[in-house]
Amino acid sequence: MKFFLLCLVAVCLATTKVKLVTDQAPKPQNLPAIMPFEAWMAVFQKDYGTDEEYALRKANYQDMIQSIKKHNQEAAAGKFSWTMGVNQFSDLTPDEFKTLVSSPFKRTRKDNIVSLKEVGMTLGDSVDWRTKGAVTDIKNQGGCGSCWAFSTTGSTEGAVQIGAGNLISLSEQQLVDCSTPEGNHGCGGGLMDFGFEYIIETGGINSETAYPYVSAEEGCKRDLEQVKVASIVGFTDVPKANEEELMLAVSKQPVSVAIEADQTVFQSYKSGVLNSTACGTHLDHGVLAVGFTDDYWIVKNSWGPTWGESGYIRMATGVGADGICGINMQPSYPTYGTDPKTSSSTSTSSTTSTTTPAPGVDYEDPFKTQCNSDEVDIQITGITGKICSPQCSDAGECPLPGRGVEARAECVLQTTTGERYCALVCEPSSDRSCFPTQDLTCKSISNIGICTYDS
Repeated sequence: MKFFLLCLVAVCLATTKVKLVTDQAPKPQNLPAIMPFEAWMAVFQKDYGTDEEYALRKANYQDMIQSIKKHNQEAAAGKFSWTMGVNQFSDLTPDEFKTLVSSPFKRTRKDNIVSLKEVGMTLGDSVDWRTKGAVTDIKNQGGCGSCWAFSTTGSTEGAVQIGAGNLISLSEQQLVDCSTPEGNHGCGGGLMDFGFEYIIETGGINSETAYPYVSAEEGCKRDLEQVKVASIVGFTDVPKANEEELMLAVSKQPVSVAIEADQTVFQSYKSGVLNSTACGTHLDHGVLAVGFTDDYWIVKNSWGPTWGESGYIRMATGVGADGICGINMQPSYPTYGTDPKTSSSTSTSSTTSTTTPAPGVDYEDPFKTQCNSDEVDIQITGITGKICSPQCSDAGECPLPGRGVEARAECVLQTTTGERYCALVCEPSSDRSCFPTQDLTCKSISNIGICTYDS
């Protein structure tokens, strides 16, 4: 069972009335743990729309400062192994910070689990892939729930550097814009494994330089999608709730991991080894494990260099089966290569999800071909056109559409006799949702859109 990561993001809570900019502000990478509110506003270029909003945010900030002072005094006395400090989230209440992460969206896919211990790999004392040239600079997802994309590129960048010797910063924006058919939802969350599937199915991924990040969904740029600067041939899921297996995997390469990151201990983390179970294990954020020692994991976040240890966090090892913040629950990593037929034995035996059909297998055009035996030729009351529609599973799940279709496959149709069927739910305002070049277009009905083929 896998879960969508809806991803903690930064938000702009106000607009333009109060503005403070000063050349005397400290550099973001060198922030002190505590600083005056006005200096903090200058660093993060905060603008508040009203005097009331300014007063509210300043009060929140001062409350956070008191919490930071108290925690750091206790840390200095030996009660805690990590410190807290101000960052871009310091004018938010803990509840506001938490609401930036929604409940996980449940999604099933077959796990591709390989035990490195069973294939004879032995565990070393420590590793730090940053010192080996396999980790790019800290990035910032901004106000888009795209943590999964940054985790996907991070582990792919590492695999490519280790396999080919070149460290290339890869395009998170391409994943945000183009991997909807695999099951991702852009700024609305996704899975690293679905990101790997997209890279495999597309034959590679472009660079961040060529397809730059904009912290928003823009629609897939098909011309840029055709440029491949890195590729993978498979991916592997690490055995769950097994710290030794995760350490073995990280010994091989940087590994995509999911954690819970919506709690106060994450909001103001500054430095040291986080060992508090207060962070929880309800996975909502994708990050990258780039190393470990006997005492802690080295984890790369996607919140920019102003958070944590210049964008990183050290997280304690040996904290229960699920790991600190759930880090042992859902790890995976890609396998570098250029030809899917040469995938190694430690990569997934099937590079696509069992629920993802090849193009044309499901949702065909009934005007041009006969529907499959498990589909029906459906014409929906109230809209024009038709489509071959597969029946929903007992759990209400639907096969995903093939490449080029950005609509969501959902169990939303029902016959007069009660049978339930799948449809491609689209955005009527978008000309990219369906596949207009193949006569599959979005029709509006009851405030949603449904893809059907034109006659």
